[in-house]
Amino acid sequence: MLVGSGASVTVATARGGTLLHALAERGDGVLGGGRLLQLLGTQTLPLDAQNTEGNPALHLAAFGGAERFARFLASQGAWVSLPNSNGLCALDTAQRCADGTPLAHAILREIAKPPHWVRDRSIHACQLCKSPFGPSVEKPTLLPQRKHHCRHCGRCICASCSPNKVPIPKFGSSGQLERICAECEPIVGGAPRRA
Repeated sequence: MLVGSGASVTVATARGGTLLHALAERGDGVLGGGRLLQLLGTQTLPLDAQNTEGNPALHLAAFGGAERFARFLASQGAWVSLPNSNGLCALDTAQRCADGTPLAHAILREIAKPPHWVRDRSIHACQLCKSPFGPSVEKPTLLPQRKHHCRHCGRCICASCSPNKVPIPKFGSSGQLERICAECEPIVGGAPRRA
């Protein structure tokens, strides 16, 4: 009702979030028949705004199991690989969709344009397998592992988690091979080639 009457979706809440954060925390039950999503789809949304805990609305929706809202945010261009203050992104959720499939896969299917990349310097371990990228106290002789970015989801990943390249036609690729992570590969499809 507030959105329909022109209320701002960018005003911060007491916890540092936006209307999107409040909706994500309340789950899919507040969405009704979809009218709210239609109204939100006409707004310029602060998709990647983080609350005081560093969580964007997509993260709250994904970890809270709000499937419809998480998919909506991803379809609108929310940064699916944006890590929160604990280093987790929306794709780290263990939640499942109503049909039993992983919610992370549903979010990945909603990506419609090339993603933002996670900054190399902010990531110290592969966002998929969680293996460290460089020397640690436990393994001081570990050689630094090269960081790669999945061209479909934007996560910062290791070579083991991104062994192949495929074209990504939905991004307008005309057969150009792009490095993708192992989780995105079955979603993007195509005949993989070793990276």
